[in-house]
Amino acid sequence: MVLLAKVLVSGALLVGLVACGASSGSKSSAAYTAPAQASSSQAPATPTPAVGGSCRQVATNELADVARRVYAQAVQGGGVVTAVKRLQRSSALATAVSGGRRTAVEAAFLPIRHQIVRIELFDLTHRVYSFGTKPTFAPIRGDLHDAGGRVVGHFILAVSDQRAYSALVQRLARAATVFRTGPHAASRKGFQTIALATHAYPSGPLHIDVQIPTPPSALCGADNADTRLRTIGYVGRRLLAAERNSRAVEQTLRFAAHDPAFRAATAANDPAAIRAVIIRDFFGNHSHHIVRVRVTRGSQLIYDLGGPYVLQPATGTVRSPDGKTSATFTLAVQDDTGYIKLMHRFTGADVQLTSPLGKVPGSTLAPGPDQIPDHGPVTYQGRRYLADSYTGTAFPSGTLRISLLVRG
Repeated sequence: MVLLAKVLVSGALLVGLVACGASSGSKSSAAYTAPAQASSSQAPATPTPAVGGSCRQVATNELADVARRVYAQAVQGGGVVTAVKRLQRSSALATAVSGGRRTAVEAAFLPIRHQIVRIELFDLTHRVYSFGTKPTFAPIRGDLHDAGGRVVGHFILAVSDQRAYSALVQRLARAATVFRTGPHAASRKGFQTIALATHAYPSGPLHIDVQIPTPPSALCGADNADTRLRTIGYVGRRLLAAERNSRAVEQTLRFAAHDPAFRAATAANDPAAIRAVIIRDFFGNHSHHIVRVRVTRGSQLIYDLGGPYVLQPATGTVRSPDGKTSATFTLAVQDDTGYIKLMHRFTGADVQLTSPLGKVPGSTLAPGPDQIPDHGPVTYQGRRYLADSYTGTAFPSGTLRISLLVRG
């Protein structure tokens, strides 16, 4: 979702749109239905280099498919459905909107705003409330109903923004994105472009040009299936690296290190106070996704809170308010299950993780093969897969083995 948890899902984004035709001042709106997937078309592109034959085109196609999957998940994924259900199930919100009371609408909306980056709420005649200003795309529209089932208002929302989609696709596939309302621009040399057709927020046609650079020759495998596998493994490694080394992680480390209550609690070596800060300021924070925190001073463990299955720990230093003492904290911004879900959704691969505690619950094949090669075929329950395995870091240390399995 930090990386992807917040980007998506950050979860991470959206595609398609629902119910066209209503502008921000519309007096009517269709009931929410699952968005149709936006269309995509192959825009003019630089010819694939001859080096490696067609293998680089296979890799490019796979990376393009990742961009499409990210796009589709943004509007049709579970996060979108959850956001809309949360909105439509709030009787307090529907009542406040129907009464046209902005203060009451805000009070009812803010506690359920998770995964919504922009929204406009209308009663039957005009807009009552708006939240968020970031450039977004693929708006979702729906109705608000009172306890009796009558339509009392409408909404237009977006669960991601243009910058978030661009950042995620760049991290996964090294691709650049351009949002445009005008004609397609000439392709950049060394890039191949796919165009995704969507809508701007709150209305109007919009295209997303995803510009994919020529894949490295290392992705070329023995055949097309092996090239696909290597490309998916390449995406998985990039995602894993970003969960520990990215601007978002750096910002999260700075946020934790400078939190006044955290500095005071660690300086006092007070486990109860540290726990309270972690729950209130870290786990409850909507801008930074933190799933586990561990505090040590030298070799002494002061406190550790969070789930057992998290990955890619990052470490920082927290100083006392007077600056005279310090402690070390280690945090993770992604859990194992989140990584599994993201990789499965964005590539279609099955994912199995093995930590020092054993096979990670939530792996897509359960119980999964007992032995998976570093790279090569494996058969499980009568089905043949091609597997690619690599290592990450469990929390707070130790090897985490990640295996991606693609149907062969």
